[in-house]
Amino acid sequence: MIPDSFKIDFSTDGATLDAQQKIQMWPIQIRIANIPRCKPEIVGVWRGSSKPTNAHEFLDRFINDFLEVNNNGGIVHNDKLCPTELRCFIADAPARAFILAHLGHTGAHPCSKCWIKGDSIRRGVTAFRGVAHRPRTDQEYADRIDGEHHSDIDSPLLRLPMGLVTQVPFDYMHCVCLGITKKILSVLVKGILPKNGDREYGCEEEGEDAAEEQQEEEAEEQDGDHVGETLS
Repeated sequence: MIPDSFKIDFSTDGATLDAQQKIQMWPIQIRIANIPRCKPEIVGVWRGSSKPTNAHEFLDRFINDFLEVNNNGGIVHNDKLCPTELRCFIADAPARAFILAHLGHTGAHPCSKCWIKGDSIRRGVTAFRGVAHRPRTDQEYADRIDGEHHSDIDSPLLRLPMGLVTQVPFDYMHCVCLGITKKILSVLVKGILPKNGDREYGCEEEGEDAAEEQQEEEAEEQDGDHVGETLS
């Protein structure tokens, strides 16, 4: 059943087409959220030898097309004009920081939802403690009043009729499945916890197998990993 109006989700993320990672692809996808089982469709693709460096150049054509459709009252379907509205923009942490034009998730003020400040645990690892932090608002975000969070350029999404706080969710796959859940499974399967300062905590293991497992765990860690007590 076709609704009277279309609520649109749009998203982007990077991908590579070759093993050497010489060809980078960043598709722009949309999905009509209020049509059941509606599959995402690609409406634009950026291709290059590296990821896009200018969010405005990357999104301008998509934004211009959406604004044109929106200004004309929507999309005509079966001789009926159906208004369009944006429901949300979806991206992982690096892509979200790029599009929203804020500093990366390895910094001390990376959260686009609240004013939390991180504590450095060691090089490349920051902990975010507690949950009772002042939430950000759409207007504050549009005005870019937090100089320690925003970069020195505007987000291209400011041209769209949407809130950059309330309509840009954190994505479940990276935050949970590939984030804290991965660390919990590492503890359950390998008996190894992430480092805390200069100490390491783990189940009692002896011999070369334990040393090899520890080396594998350290190799998997990359600069920019976050250790969080809570997920908000």
